[in-house]
Amino acid sequence: MEHVGLIALVALATAAALGAAPMAALDLPAALARAILPAEAGPVATAEGSAPPSRLSLVEGLMAAPLEEFLRYHSAASHDPRLDFSTDECTAPVVGNSGRTYDFTDACLRHDFGYRNYGPLGLISERRRSVDERFLADMQAHCATRPREQVVSCLGWARDYHRAVRTFGWIPASRY
Repeated sequence: MEHVGLIALVALATAAALGAAPMAALDLPAALARAILPAEAGPVATAEGSAPPSRLSLVEGLMAAPLEEFLRYHSAASHDPRLDFSTDECTAPVVGNSGRTYDFTDACLRHDFGYRNYGPLGLISERRRSVDERFLADMQAHCATRPREQVVSCLGWARDYHRAVRTFGWIPASRY
């Protein structure tokens, strides 16, 4: 599916949920509308009489969006207050979140978002693997942007970070 401003649409959906604008005026692609609007609202929701998008649908939409769109929403001045954007960035002892061949800060932001939002929804056990796989995909996408001579090293670091979250990620996940 072509991503046509998912973050802007999530922001509009949030505004509509808070009574700021009717959603009926939006021309949303059907698949995108299903991702961010409540299922009971049908293909288009209105501010009058419809529930705001569920927290789960917002989390799912942001986890599925391209990383750049997630980051735009993450850095926006306002976003849905039900979402937890707190982060410790990469909690990689000794090595941190960046090195000569990599900078996984952005991937870590979304990974933390996934844990911190699926956890309170009671879904961390069933969604943890998909959050960790998305983390790996985001890191690999970053590695693809590095100079050719750094790609192999970067991918090695990405695999190591992924192994670490698969091995030890249950520790932060267990607090939910």
